[in-house]
Amino acid sequence: MSDDVPTDTDCTEACYAQPTCVRCKKTKAPRGRSVAMEAASSYCCGSGDCPGYYEEPRAGHLWPGEPGDPSPTSPSQARSGR
Repeated sequence: MSDDVPTDTDCTEACYAQPTCVRCKKTKAPRGRSVAMEAASSYCCGSGDCPGYYEEPRAGHLWPGEPGDPSPTSPSQARSGR
């Protein structure tokens, strides 16, 4: 694994951030992650449709609930008993 890619233990709440785009007002999808076709119209994503995706505030790189999510409501936290 590359040194610049965080592991589950390196992740913080910022890794799961899904801010609202200031241009299109949609929730930003995680950076570098696919959005299912049926959900694509609900997200601001880096497909070139909205330049706001690349502006601040930036999205994290993981979907909420993926392994390592520090939020108490995360399914991964419930499974691990944390």
